[in-house]
Amino acid sequence: MWAIFKKWFKTSEIEPLQNESSNDIASEIISKPSMVQEKENTQFNDHDNYVYGFSSKKLSDFDLLILNLRSYSGYIRESTLNQNRDNYNVELFPYVLERLSDYVDVNCKLAAAHIIRWSQKANFSQLCIDHFLGIAALKYRNRTDQNIFNLLLSEVGHQQIYLSETLTSKQGKLPRVLLNFIIEYQWMDESELFKLCQMAKDQKIRAYWLENMIQ
Repeated sequence: MWAIFKKWFKTSEIEPLQNESSNDIASEIISKPSMVQEKENTQFNDHDNYVYGFSSKKLSDFDLLILNLRSYSGYIRESTLNQNRDNYNVELFPYVLERLSDYVDVNCKLAAAHIIRWSQKANFSQLCIDHFLGIAALKYRNRTDQNIFNLLLSEVGHQQIYLSETLTSKQGKLPRVLLNFIIEYQWMDESELFKLCQMAKDQKIRAYWLENMIQ
């Protein structure tokens, strides 16, 4: 038996690698630049290295701003909030809302101060309406400043036309979440609410009216 194994593993039967001498391999390794060298030889500008995946389109200044607001670094988020404390671009509003529940306390305070300043602007109520779901989500985040949260809610609760139109003409998550807030915070008279729910397009909203009628 051992004789058979010895026959199989005779060194004379192991064929040398063809076309790959040790000198050739060594010369190939030396001739190829390392990844570090390749990176050093590549020239980057300040923002040119920010591109979309599988695309040559560069990120805009606003895109970079949002990336910094959502950075893993609390210091970068803090610096970005400070630099944009007087930025009232309407597209920035939902991202400032996100920072109201930032896990770094100073960033929560900076975002809250920004919202207070924004509340003096004429478009504040409309922004609260447009981003109601983002405001509603703050209710379930532990770090949200309750005073700022109540300020945002009050702007929505005072918009009776918006409440009525959303309940009757919208379907899906928005009217259902809004109904819960209307009931909890008593934004609307109960009899008026039942009338609106009766005319609602969304079946969940109509179900609320039916359940109360049955009771």
